Amino acid sequence: MKEKVIRILVVPVNEEPRIMTIQNELRASQEVVSGYIQVFPMDSVRPNPSLGAIAVLNEEGKMTDGVKPNCPIFNNGKVFDVFYGKFFICSLNGEYFGSITPEQETYYKTLFANNSLG
Repeated sequence: MKEKVIRILVVPVNEEPRIMTIQNELRASQEVVSGYIQVFPMDSVRPNPSLGAIAVLNEEGKMTDGVKPNCPIFNNGKVFDVFYGKFFICSLNGEYFGSITPEQETYYKTLFANNSLG
């Protein structure tokens, strides 16, 4: 079932990650990342696949002038990709975004706290 409001972990450039509540609608997600969204499954690069989290980013972030690099994404100890601009972490509830779980919040807050490239 789709939640009307979700808790997300926002990861701004050069700032500490923080919890935010948004409407579970496309427009609200786009406002957070300042553009069209792209979904990135965090389980594909992180060592803890049981968390089931996704990153929601600006799909044009790398191609947009003025959008700063945010943090590197590692896979097997090597830089796999770099996220640009502000993004957020949430869970996936079927085909809908879901609220971040307490376990996801703790894990990703710690992970992204000092992981900035900006």
